[in-house]
Amino acid sequence: MDNAPFLSLVARAKRHSVAVTVGSGREVRLRIQSVGADWISGFPADGRDTAVVVRVAAVMSVCGLPVTDSAQHQSLGNTKLFRPPLSVLLSNMVRRSPVLSVHFRNHSVKGWLVAQGGDFAVLGRRGDQHLVIPLESIEWFEVL
Repeated sequence: MDNAPFLSLVARAKRHSVAVTVGSGREVRLRIQSVGADWISGFPADGRDTAVVVRVAAVMSVCGLPVTDSAQHQSLGNTKLFRPPLSVLLSNMVRRSPVLSVHFRNHSVKGWLVAQGGDFAVLGRRGDQHLVIPLESIEWFEVL
């Protein structure tokens, strides 16, 4: 599926506070900061000192995007911009080994990001073996 028109619309809302509803029904409130090929990131609207990344495939709806006339919407997808995929974002984050709270449809896990392998991420957890997570299973995550 070509997400370019949707991603362009979201990118134009940089610094806007929105409510993103994901497949589990959870509403993630954030102030949009960046948009990738398959993700949206921002800061929690409640002012917490964390970052939030939502996979576009998990998005059911977004409330709060500034919407204009349909002619302008049709031209939004025509912009050819490089938007890095989630795998690239995670690869850049691995060097800092951040603590992530990863949210799936029915539960969450917390650990530090120790590796990334294209379509999966690896979390380290105290006392446990590493946890390998397919990126497709993630709805959203918070960088703590």
